[in-house]
Amino acid sequence: MIDLFDSWMDEGFTFVGADAAWSPPTRDKDFRTNSRLSGNVFYSEKLPVDQLDWTGLPVSEDYYVALQLLTQDYQN
Repeated sequence: MIDLFDSWMDEGFTFVGADAAWSPPTRDKDFRTNSRLSGNVFYSEKLPVDQLDWTGLPVSEDYYVALQLLTQDYQN
């Protein structure tokens, strides 16, 4: 998995995430309730560190950083 994520980041993705392996697929659902914290986010060395606000949100920093990256047209 780490090698696959690394190859994606070599191909231009700035960050990737992994959900819990024990989560059932929910592609057929309109929404999903998050009742646990068990995910990982991996960031590329190409991450625009100086262009991100790392302290503007006291919780869910990974989510906040992901939204900033997406609005700056970085792929995930």
